[in-house]
Amino acid sequence: MNDTPEQPKNVNMEAVARAAGVHRTTVSMALRGHPKLPEATRARIRAVAERLGYRPNPLVQALMSSRAGRRRAEGAGFEAELAFVSRQPQPPEWERGRTAYAQMFRGARDQAARRGYRLSYWWREEPGMTGGRFARILEARNIHGVLIAPHRETGNRIDMPWDRFCVMELGYNLIEPDFHRVVHDYFHGMKLALARVREAGVRRVALVLLRQTDEKVHHLWRAAFVDEQRLWPQRERITPWIVNEREEGRPTEAFARWFARCRPEVIISQTPTFITPVMKKAGLRIPEDVGFVNLSCHEHDGYYSGIYQDWACMGETAVDMLIGMMHRGERGVPVQAHSTLVSGLWAAGQTLRAGGRRVLRRS
Repeated sequence: MNDTPEQPKNVNMEAVARAAGVHRTTVSMALRGHPKLPEATRARIRAVAERLGYRPNPLVQALMSSRAGRRRAEGAGFEAELAFVSRQPQPPEWERGRTAYAQMFRGARDQAARRGYRLSYWWREEPGMTGGRFARILEARNIHGVLIAPHRETGNRIDMPWDRFCVMELGYNLIEPDFHRVVHDYFHGMKLALARVREAGVRRVALVLLRQTDEKVHHLWRAAFVDEQRLWPQRERITPWIVNEREEGRPTEAFARWFARCRPEVIISQTPTFITPVMKKAGLRIPEDVGFVNLSCHEHDGYYSGIYQDWACMGETAVDMLIGMMHRGERGVPVQAHSTLVSGLWAAGQTLRAGGRRVLRRS
């Protein structure tokens, strides 16, 4: 007697449509979670599909995505529009800049175009804008895929009826709701930076972060730095300096006291905007007197040595994941959010020296 359970026959969308008493197009819309169908109808058709053992054919899905991209390349129009939603207004021509924000937007926009979509920028906090009104505007434009743009500050919330949209977050931005996100691998980036610094023969390395930055990256840079320091001799360890608001208000004095006490050979920080001015006032030259490693290099082959986060790649990855969610009809706040980490690359730059000479290293 064969106890092996009988495998369900190959059930296609047409069979689901017949069983549910609807058109095949309605089944397709229901399985994609299309908001034009009532939730009760979507739930009923999904239940029928599950009972029959329907499973989407990944080869067909890939073919449909390929056709959409081909239509875009041939000038046949966009398949749909995606929204790049921010709580911060941007100045004219901002997307042409070298900032992380602009690079991320361009990467997302270009990848969306390759997939047959158009990505548009939206300012969520426009005066008088409510969550309900914003959602209605997006739906009127037939926009059902939303990218949450990066935000400078911490503790952000965006109030909207999220159950109508597929949502992907770029970076650590919202404290609620908790969405799937694509984010730089901060822990790996710090480990990579420290490996290159140690290869250069440097032994006294200091980490300097503004308190708000430390919180925004969930303390991951600091965690990796402290973890790596455990392997070093005690005399080579320097406690990370997390700059508080009072010290940030009097940076020259705070830096002078800290530097006299710690005497690092190399300073690692998130950007040069805080460190380089105070170093200059203290009469310290980069890299002749003190080396500098930038954790957020805007160029892979620029002046600063450090980690190139490749924000464009993060934007591309987020768009691909968002489109996949739209194809699967995954709308609203997920029960369990997941993060996709994008590793940074080492940028050799000109601000890290070894033996009196600039260090050039591989990525």
